[in-house]
Amino acid sequence: ASISGLDSDPLWRQFNRFRSRTRAPGGELMSEVQARMVTALERIAERHPDASVAVFSHADAIRAAATHYLGMPIDFIDRIDIAPASITLLRLEPSFVQVLKLNA
Repeated sequence: ASISGLDSDPLWRQFNRFRSRTRAPGGELMSEVQARMVTALERIAERHPDASVAVFSHADAIRAAATHYLGMPIDFIDRIDIAPASITLLRLEPSFVQVLKLNA
């Protein structure tokens, strides 16, 4: 189904209003996406200390990780814009995290 075709689906509308508790039709909870992304990013940071590593993903997965590292509730995910081919830059250290660039 197309995105515009989902507009009539009440579950799709609920998902876009309340992402922390609503599963996308046929998909994951956004909190599951967030946990998967954060776990993967932190494993990469542990395996490559003092290195710069490029990770590529879809906008919603990047926004889910960004909300985590910014300390925002996942329901605010739509407040962050991630454009195609944009750069989000994180500094993940054992004792702190910095969001250096978002949607650059």
